[in-house]
Amino acid sequence: MLDKIKDTTKEKIRNFLIKDYYFEEVLVLKEVVEAMIDLANEAYPNEYTTFLKGRIKDKTLTFYEMVYQPYHASRTSTRIRIDLPLTSGVLGSVHSHPGFSNRPSMADTRFFSKQGMVHFIICRPYAVQSIACYDKNGRRIDWDLKIDNSTD
Repeated sequence: MLDKIKDTTKEKIRNFLIKDYYFEEVLVLKEVVEAMIDLANEAYPNEYTTFLKGRIKDKTLTFYEMVYQPYHASRTSTRIRIDLPLTSGVLGSVHSHPGFSNRPSMADTRFFSKQGMVHFIICRPYAVQSIACYDKNGRRIDWDLKIDNSTD
């Protein structure tokens, strides 16, 4: 009986939080995009994964910081240890593909559905133009670079 109460409470919390995550635009600060590109180049030929801290204001989700977690990487995948506090502000992730495709694999889409609201994949040649953005269901969505690096 106690397990059912705990599960119900978790579901109510999860539903409440999802209602608060409404946005119509996705922006990423220039310094975060630069870090995505730098990390992809450093990790090559392996993948890398990290989380993204964001804030929603006026229907705009702005990612302003990377949040690192320990992970194991290879040329075909990453396994990340997730140990984030509930108040971490993490609303998305980014990971690299060492090839020329920034489309999500089946493993990517499973990860997307479990962690965060927005996910980025960067592929070679590791530039702004090779970054794709997806929602938690694996559907591609538009995003823009925020040049001024302010979180407002």
